[in-house]
Amino acid sequence: MDVLSEILSPVSVEEFIERYFERCPLFIPGPDDKFDNLFRTADFKDNLDKVDDIRAVFPLLRQAHIGIADIPDMLRAGASICVTGMQEGHETLGRMTAAVRTRLHYTGKVSVRAYLSQKGSGFDMHFDARVASTLQISGKKRWWYKLDPKTRYPKKNSPHTEYLREAGFEPPEKADMETVLLSPGDFLCLPAGTWHCAKAEEDSLALNLAFDHENASPGDCLLTYLKALIDTRTESRSPMYSLNATPWSDPQTVQTLTTVVDDLMERLKLLRDDKEELERVARDWFERTI
Repeated sequence: MDVLSEILSPVSVEEFIERYFERCPLFIPGPDDKFDNLFRTADFKDNLDKVDDIRAVFPLLRQAHIGIADIPDMLRAGASICVTGMQEGHETLGRMTAAVRTRLHYTGKVSVRAYLSQKGSGFDMHFDARVASTLQISGKKRWWYKLDPKTRYPKKNSPHTEYLREAGFEPPEKADMETVLLSPGDFLCLPAGTWHCAKAEEDSLALNLAFDHENASPGDCLLTYLKALIDTRTESRSPMYSLNATPWSDPQTVQTLTTVVDDLMERLKLLRDDKEELERVARDWFERTI
């Protein structure tokens, strides 16, 4: 059985992809030793010098980058510790992310974050610009989440708590949200853009298996293809310049852009009607990104 099947059991990978992934939340209760072969609480302290980043996150999502030696003091001060890039410091997690990415042929980045929280601490209301799936390793943590994403495939995380309404967001009330208490062995997956918050009811350690969609879309695939294609044309390679005070309205600028647009439109029409070429473009993209 592959590692993704083990994480999702008893839900199959096929059902996960067809019904839940990037669509709606999925909670899978599991035996408390379900993730022991991947990670144990004692493993947290290992190789922290190899991870991407360590942050202390306080109420209202105020946070600071910290060093390894700062972790105990930040925990005592009420922060949750977020460690990004755990797969860089733990061989088992590195193999897991590579295997999951290959299993799904996922063209975005797959990474692991660790969240260490003392009782009473957690994360305030927010949404993430990635699919966030949580593997509860130790302790218990209460989660609240909406069933539908606020924003599909957001380009960035929601603003910090104090700026949410200023930015035009109306975060939901906990009373209007689903809630679940995660215990060791439990799994929770939320689509990107889903409002959620969490609070540890016991000292808690969880892993977050994150799927980033940035630079992994069909648009990114086609833009990469088209950039290589249009670079074969002199008009597309030439720099843009003008003596006109408003160079964007210079007739020569407009004419050059029109020529490039016409060429792109023609090439896109040809591509749309050429199944073999579309498959080649897709194959090149998958082979380049995975």
